[in-house]
Order: sequence, then C-alpha cells, then structure tokens
Amino acid sequence: MKNISKLFVAALVLVFAFTSCQKEGVYNPSKKIDRIYRSYTSKSETYINGSWQTVSNTEKAKYISEVWTWDGKLLKEIKHYASDGNLTTTLQFSYDGKRISTITAANSQYKFHYDGNKMKSIEHISGNTIEEKMEIVHDGNTISKIKVTGYYEDDKKGRDIMPIEVLRFIIPNAESASFEKVMARMQKISEMKGEYTLTESLEWDGKNVKKVTVSYDQTETYYIEYQYDDKKNPFYGLFNMEDLGGTEFLSKNNIKSEREIDGNEIYETNYNYTYDGKYPETKYYTSAYGNDSYRWTDKYTYYYEYK
Repeated sequence: MKNISKLFVAALVLVFAFTSCQKEGVYNPSKKIDRIYRSYTSKSETYINGSWQTVSNTEKAKYISEVWTWDGKLLKEIKHYASDGNLTTTLQFSYDGKRISTITAANSQYKFHYDGNKMKSIEHISGNTIEEKMEIVHDGNTISKIKVTGYYEDDKKGRDIMPIEVLRFIIPNAESASFEKVMARMQKISEMKGEYTLTESLEWDGKNVKKVTVSYDQTETYYIEYQYDDKKNPFYGLFNMEDLGGTEFLSKNNIKSEREIDGNEIYETNYNYTYDGKYPETKYYTSAYGNDSYRWTDKYTYYYEYK
C-alpha cells in the first residue's frame, strides 16, 4: 500500500450501514468483537551491486492489539496497544440514539452529521479548530464520493494528524504502514500551503466497493481495486477509520485481494482467512511494494475474538 489519504476516507467508512432500510451510522453486528491480536514481520531491502541487500528486518510475536468495550448493542470504546503492551490510543464513541454522533481520540473529535438516514459530513476538530471536513456524496442509497478538505492555520507548520487508529475507520482497508505513508504525504502538503483537497470516488459491485479512485488537489491520482470472499465482514457498517480503507468498513464481505496503481508503481496484497462460521477467525496477508532499487515486504496476522 502506498501514500494514501485513505486515512481520511477510512475514518469515514467507520460508521456506515449500507442498506436502504437502515440508517447510516448504525453499527450492530450479529457477532461483536471482544479483542484483536496481531503479529507481523517487516523487511526492507535495497538493490546494490547486482543483488538485494537487507536494510531492516523486524519481527513481532502475537500480542494484544485492541480491546473493544460494549454497552449492550452499542460499541463504547476501543483501546489500542503497541507490541510492547503500552496503551497508544483510546477511541470513545458517543451516540444520538443508535447512531454514532462523535468519536473522541486523544485531543481530537470526529463529529458526524446526518441528513435523514444518510450521513452528510464528518468534521475533524482539534481544540476549537476544524482541521478537516469530509463531505459524503450519495448516488441513490450508495456512497459515490468522499470529499475531504483540510485547513491549516498560517502560523501552524503541519496539522494535528489524525491518529492511525481513528483513520482506519475512514479509509478502505488501510493498514498502519499505509497510514504512515499517507501521514507523511499530508504532512508535506500541510507545510506547503494552508489548505488541501482530496476526493475518493467509489465504484460498487453489489454491497462491496470494487474500485476507489483517489485524487489529491486534482493533480495526483491513483487507483485501488478489490476482490472479496463470500463471508461476513465483522466491521461492516462501523464507518471504519482503519484500513481508509474505506472498503473494509464500507463493504459487506472480506477483502481477498487489493491492487493499488500509482503511476508506474503497483502494490498488491492478497488476504487469507480462517473462519468461525460465517465470520473471520484469523486474517493473514503479505504486502509488498517498491521499485527496481528498493522493496518492502510486510507480513501481518490478525486474530479475532468475539463475545
């Protein structure tokens, strides 16, 4: 995966429920996540004197990554932990009835606005300042575009970057490596000017997002294509801010493959699952990207425990 403002789109995806008879912003899965564990390896290499040389090689054994707290049918809190066991971020969810109205993370808030049954916009607020505003465009009962505008104060170098854990709910299937790249790109943009725009256009195959076209300031464009299994996605409807991947939370089924095309660079990721009935029990995948002189390979495994 690559530099993607998926971060913003992922947060958007976090709260959607995509049926015409159900309100967007309602998340009520039949199986509720209790804990998520993770393990991974990460290897970077550079091509020198006719052969690939290892630059870094990191391996992390299985550790607890997330703890979810529920109040009946409502998700109230998600705590995120680093591989060393330290708490990194706490997401707290507030509701208007059954619909998510606010997500609080560190010093930031994400406020959701609705028009009838449809989500209209999301504001990312840091202190008293609106950092980003995300407009959600519908074509009938489906989301066709997510438009993001970021605002920066003249005397502020760089913005209050959204925490990775929050962004995952906005971007289709964006993992932490993707988020770090996106954050680096957005940090660079924020240092150059006081405002930026990003648009994600979504193409659907039934209740799954099959293609996302991402455009920065109407100048840079890249594409992400997805294929799915036929099992239930436990995050569906959460308007996920993780993997902006907006698709992981926008789509009814689980992603099997992801292909990102950015100029002459192509990033491909294939996902494998074991299942507990109709829901995933583990998800594991390898993500590789690079060029003729540099490459990076990540291997992740996620373990899901349900209530």
